[in-house]
Amino acid sequence: MNSPVILVFSALILIVHLSYQTRYSYQIMEFFSVPREFLFTNINHYLRTISFVLGHRSWNEVASNLTLILLIGPITEERYGSLQLIVMILLTAFISGLVQSFLFDGGVIGASCVVYMLMLAASFVNTRKGEVPITFVIVMIVYVAGGLSALSQNGQESLVPQIVGGLCGAVFVVFGLARKVESTR
Repeated sequence: MNSPVILVFSALILIVHLSYQTRYSYQIMEFFSVPREFLFTNINHYLRTISFVLGHRSWNEVASNLTLILLIGPITEERYGSLQLIVMILLTAFISGLVQSFLFDGGVIGASCVVYMLMLAASFVNTRKGEVPITFVIVMIVYVAGGLSALSQNGQESLVPQIVGGLCGAVFVVFGLARKVESTR
């Protein structure tokens, strides 16, 4: 397995989505969505603020996110290592979920924040220390501008986790929170 974290993460997304087909689908979907009002005293809200990245509303969302995760994720995992990638995914989910819960009415599901974190982190894979790749700058500008534009025009608060995920990826690599691991090949 060239990318165990990405493969397990992808499998969990599929398992959660398939579980929506059961008679307990409402309870399952609720656990895999950002709480509408985050309560610091409720442990379930902490779990839901991370687990929402495993839930998706439709097969189209699952296919779209998994395609990008499986395309970009292995490159990122190889470069930063499995343990760092787990931490990056968990922090991205938690931060995105908190922002969504505090700014809007929660209820968001999907791994888009992780996809955009991976995109931004992957843009630094082949750079030397101190360099900022032009692709990173372009992706950051286009994505954040597009997300903010859609947010202001359509009021689509579900774009907030995507923007936050992209920003998390940028912060992880620009400020050295994600360190490149030496290749064993």
